Amino acid sequence: MHDDTNDSGRGSMQPSVNGERDALGSLISAAGRRPAPPQGTYDEVFAAAHGAWQSKLRARAQRRWAYALAATIATLAVGVGLVVQLVPRETAPIVATTGIVQGEALVLRPGDDDWQPLRSMPNPIVAGTQLRTMVNGRVALTLTGDASLRLAANSIVTVAAAQQIELATGTIYIDAGAEAATQPYSVTTRFGTVRDIGTQFEVATVDDTLRVRVREGAVEFTAATAADPLHGSAGEQISIAMTGNAERSQFSPFDPEWEWVETLAGTPEVEGQSLLLFLSWVARETGRELRFDTPVTETRARTVILHGSAENLSPLEALDVMLSTTDFVYALGDDGVILISPRRPGL
Repeated sequence: MHDDTNDSGRGSMQPSVNGERDALGSLISAAGRRPAPPQGTYDEVFAAAHGAWQSKLRARAQRRWAYALAATIATLAVGVGLVVQLVPRETAPIVATTGIVQGEALVLRPGDDDWQPLRSMPNPIVAGTQLRTMVNGRVALTLTGDASLRLAANSIVTVAAAQQIELATGTIYIDAGAEAATQPYSVTTRFGTVRDIGTQFEVATVDDTLRVRVREGAVEFTAATAADPLHGSAGEQISIAMTGNAERSQFSPFDPEWEWVETLAGTPEVEGQSLLLFLSWVARETGRELRFDTPVTETRARTVILHGSAENLSPLEALDVMLSTTDFVYALGDDGVILISPRRPGL
């Protein structure tokens, strides 16, 4: 159904709208064009707008620079943190390196609160490091030069400095090396201090007694309660009580009780080495004297070059292995001699 009333209403509004538009147009026409602003005013407005734009750019640049600076500082802070983490905590000098570790052994480094397992790999030992061997543990360290420090089971020591060892309890062995050191090695105990005079020696705390065995060279012992030092020579054992009383006895350099030391000797590289050099090492590590049956045999031994490996073997075990590849044999005498002779045909 068509609504005539609504149609007539919409038709009556149209002339009014058109009339309003015509009146607005006439008014704008009568006003004419707006006069242009003076050039000076235009320049002032442009300069103000340009200055505001430049200020905005500078502010934005400053914010970017500040952000970049903050990022750089943050990056540097992270870098410094990483460098701090990479720098070792241990500033003390390195005085030894870990060699052979048998059984269970522990290490307490300066600044640490807990003992850690000691591994049998070349780890640096800094001054002030404590070492502890358990009931089944033994340890060998390489000291300055070609010196060696070896710990028997149930021992606690502090490597105080390059040539200063503090023995709290147990048994240790020091081989100062074939060449005389510029400074003697010293072992400090609650009984006093033992110093080497170019030697191999053992120091042990046994109950209320300090025991010193000299395998090669000589030692000097200064008791905490005595002014005059005691001296011990190769083949001697000195037992010192807390009172300062000392007892001396003979102790062979090749006695079976040195065997624990020999298991920590660490076989040197033998590939391409002289047989004579190897035999000299075996003699030194076993406390024996090297001899040849004739001068001719010794001359021949000097020309022999070894090949192979004797790793993880004791000195006498290594001697068995290496001589089996040559034309020589050896015999151990009751007098502590290793006698080298030519291998007989058929042997």
